[in-house]
Amino acid sequence: MAEETKAPYRVKVPDIDYWRGKIGCQTGCPVKTDARGYVIAIGEGRYEDAYAIARAPNPFASMCGRICGCPCETKCTRGNVGVDTSGPVSIRALKRFATEQYGVENLKDLHKSLEYSNARGSSRPVLDKEKIAVVGGGVAGMTAAHDLARLGYRVTVFEELEIPGGQMATGVPIYRLSRELMNLEIAAICELGVDLRLGVSVGRDVTIPQLREEGYKAFIIAAGFMAGRPSPTPGAEKLRGKGVHIGIDLLREVNMGKPYHVGERCVVIGGGNVAMDVVRMTVRTNVIPGLSQLSKPKNYAMTDISRVLASKAKTIDCIFGESRAQMNADEYEIEEAILEGVKLHPQTWPVEILGEDHVTGILTKKVKSLIDATGRFNPQLIDGTEKVIECDTVIVSIGQMVNWNFLTGIEDLAKTPRGTIDVDPETLQSTNHPDVFAVGDIAVGARLFIDGIASAQKCAVGVDEFLTGKSFKLVKRGYMRALPIVNYGMPDKYDAFIRQEPPERETHSRAAGFDLVEFNYTEKAAREQGMRCLRCHVNVVFDAEKCILCGLCINICPESILKMVPVTDVTGDADVAALIEAKYGVPQEELLPDDGTIMLMDGTKCIRCALCAKICPMDCISMEAFEYEESLVPVETITRTAFPPVPTAAGYKS
Repeated sequence: MAEETKAPYRVKVPDIDYWRGKIGCQTGCPVKTDARGYVIAIGEGRYEDAYAIARAPNPFASMCGRICGCPCETKCTRGNVGVDTSGPVSIRALKRFATEQYGVENLKDLHKSLEYSNARGSSRPVLDKEKIAVVGGGVAGMTAAHDLARLGYRVTVFEELEIPGGQMATGVPIYRLSRELMNLEIAAICELGVDLRLGVSVGRDVTIPQLREEGYKAFIIAAGFMAGRPSPTPGAEKLRGKGVHIGIDLLREVNMGKPYHVGERCVVIGGGNVAMDVVRMTVRTNVIPGLSQLSKPKNYAMTDISRVLASKAKTIDCIFGESRAQMNADEYEIEEAILEGVKLHPQTWPVEILGEDHVTGILTKKVKSLIDATGRFNPQLIDGTEKVIECDTVIVSIGQMVNWNFLTGIEDLAKTPRGTIDVDPETLQSTNHPDVFAVGDIAVGARLFIDGIASAQKCAVGVDEFLTGKSFKLVKRGYMRALPIVNYGMPDKYDAFIRQEPPERETHSRAAGFDLVEFNYTEKAAREQGMRCLRCHVNVVFDAEKCILCGLCINICPESILKMVPVTDVTGDADVAALIEAKYGVPQEELLPDDGTIMLMDGTKCIRCALCAKICPMDCISMEAFEYEESLVPVETITRTAFPPVPTAAGYKS
């Protein structure tokens, strides 16, 4: 790998972390899902293999196939090279394609999905270890329960609500995630013997000190950021319940099928993903008295109600201080909201919510800057830009916070200035209550669901270490596997297929109801999207001893990522210096430009076409697949094994 510097090229000797880092989708995933693996499998028609790969590190693979924030896609090489400009591989949607065929949504035996897991332990554990209490039945809490039950721990999950799922159930609109699917993945985890107790509030119905007396040896707090942050705007508190509502409350009430009254003219304050969910939900929501008592399929009240509301006229305005480009929401969510009739007001600040006994409007000003001269958040407003937006409902969506009710009996639990539980970052163990751990938002701050899953997996290891007295270490193993060049080839038209989003329900009908907006790919479309993967685990490797410096590989490379430079034109760390000295017998600083040539390659832009390998007259270029695995093992059983860099990764020729 090389980048231009004053040297003028700074290079790196590849090692196991370098090779793995080139597989951006996997390193970008908090739970290290081998997205490359399941995407390639789909492109080749191996759909059960695809599901097995997707499910292995993630007990909520089916859920993630619908609503994951997909940080993997931001790291995808396809979205960062010149082969096309249509975007990264549609990793999240392809996961859904696989799970709909082999996931919990298509399995009569829910236990079957557990057999694909690569978490430690067994899919049929003997529950004979200590009792563990999990506070909160959301994604993070249920993931911790999954991993610990597999190890034989007796896990009880206490969920305050009458439904499981936490924020996944109450904060994600039904039109994005089927509640039946969510319940199936949770039910599969309960197949491990996890005891899920609904409608039990830790802190109100039972306390942690009481649970200690009942024999629970560890406690995992997975309460999440379930409370909405109130607005400091003048008039907001006075009119609370009189037209002013908290956005996260709207999502919770609607998703739980409860009546939630909004007017015909709504303003949403906030520009994040929750705000976008709120405005899209508000398009669909307006409760008519009595409708909540209708017969409901699968107990989803709003499925029926929405059909009555289809002809109900409303205006939805969304105001936020950022510019349109700075909105803290996914572009997809923004575009969908606009398509569904939401009007955006960027760089607009709420000055006062108007009304006496009920909301009548909101006074706004345009924003000059959100940051003052000292760098602090301190909105600077533009005088003379006052505007009143007439409305009868204001929904506040400016952030979320923790409901600390569970602290009864452990009120001294240490917290951070950010309002999270103070934990050891490696084990997620409380800094002042050794038997208390935390996962998800309450431990690391508001992040994606997949981050919550990752934190729960880390926490499960920490709990196991705490209860067993053992320490575990992550061991990495990696090697190169040569691919015969005569048989090597990328899929036909792999460089021509452009990114295609999954089909969606037509705009004019989606706002009228709560049916799922996004459909699945057809098999043909899924395979084409799978074939777009650039197979970043495959690497171009040079044998410097055979190279004759003909330059044919450089000339044929379609991405212009190869370059030959004098040995004096590179710089790097101690590994680079040692490799050069080993080759030439003297330190690099004693070499002259004519003493040697180095072949440089920018591996971040390689499209694995293998044209360089196929044109090489000396067969000194090979395509080699990087194979990688990792595992947690007790420290005392670790065999210290060195994994040296592949010596032929960078070519050197005297």
